[in-house]
Amino acid sequence: MKILTIIGVFLCSMTHAADLIVEETGFDGAYTTISAAISAASSGDRILVFPKAGGAAYVENPTITLSNVQLLNAVEGLRFKVQGTISLGIGCIVIGAEVVSGNITDAGGLNSNTRIINCKIVSGNITASNYSKTWVDNDSVISGTISIWYGRISGCYIVATSGTGISLNTITYADSSVIVGNHIIAMNGISFMGSFGYFDISNNFIETTKDGIFISTSNWVTGPRFYCENNTIKATGSTLEFGIRVNNASSTINLRNTLIIASNSFTYAAYFCAWGFDAFRYNYYNGPGTAFSLSTIPTPDNTNIAASNSTINADGTLVAGSDAINGGDPGAQYLDLDLTRNDAGCYGGSYSLSNFTTSETGARVLFMKAPRTLFSTHPIIISGEGVDK
Repeated sequence: MKILTIIGVFLCSMTHAADLIVEETGFDGAYTTISAAISAASSGDRILVFPKAGGAAYVENPTITLSNVQLLNAVEGLRFKVQGTISLGIGCIVIGAEVVSGNITDAGGLNSNTRIINCKIVSGNITASNYSKTWVDNDSVISGTISIWYGRISGCYIVATSGTGISLNTITYADSSVIVGNHIIAMNGISFMGSFGYFDISNNFIETTKDGIFISTSNWVTGPRFYCENNTIKATGSTLEFGIRVNNASSTINLRNTLIIASNSFTYAAYFCAWGFDAFRYNYYNGPGTAFSLSTIPTPDNTNIAASNSTINADGTLVAGSDAINGGDPGAQYLDLDLTRNDAGCYGGSYSLSNFTTSETGARVLFMKAPRTLFSTHPIIISGEGVDK
């Protein structure tokens, strides 16, 4: 399995020192446990794990303290199962693991750049140690949460039986975090508790029984470095509090093209106590109670719809006739993938949730960045990442 990076064109992936094979019978000299292969590995090696017969799990706690080791499924389209916790060191990658019970942990620490891709956690969590930079792409957490310090969480499906589906903890570095294209079912959807870090929270479909998105940051750097755009929040609980809540000391925030649908009354569908907003526009609310409460920023303009008729299907797509269809920001940088006007909610814009709903296993593009607007005299820079065998 390779990590591919694209900058304009495909580049070659990193080279590997050696491949170590794990197979339960030890066929042809293979290691019979993942831990045994780790003990024999060196930094930069790949460990390819064959699934056990009958879907059985490797009952162990694989711990990689080496750097840049890749722990990979050996069979395209299948996952190897582990009953236990997988712990990863600096620069390590795990692709195609299914943790039956236990966690996947980025234990690398400061700027670890650990990657967790195409994995499934049936009962457990994805977590990170202090100040780790963690990349979590295309994973499923069926009964648990994802909690990292900073990095990226994209294309994940999370069902949290309690607590918060995605949490970003206090950040002490001027670095960016990206939470894009996730489907979250939880009491609380997304929580960002940051200082000096920036975020892009976009195109997430959140099904919540309490709070959708909670942002609390004390960043003192000015400029529109915070983006919360094209999210859909569906609230079904009996004790709802906030669809979106922003407690922000001194940074500008772009919050636009959001769709909030509630079956019961929130305390507020959207509540803001902030000193600086770059934009609060084209947001929609369909539900009872107070829609928007803004304590220290200008009154919302007439682009925000506090009595929307929008409804959604089970996958978050808009039902025909919803006013959020072609109701988002009309600017060229917000156009939908078909180049029509932005649809408010998680399927609008170039980061549409539809980009992140393909198969969890096998080769695929994970994430791509391109300029929102183009000028004929400027070069076009496109970067992307993907996985392949």
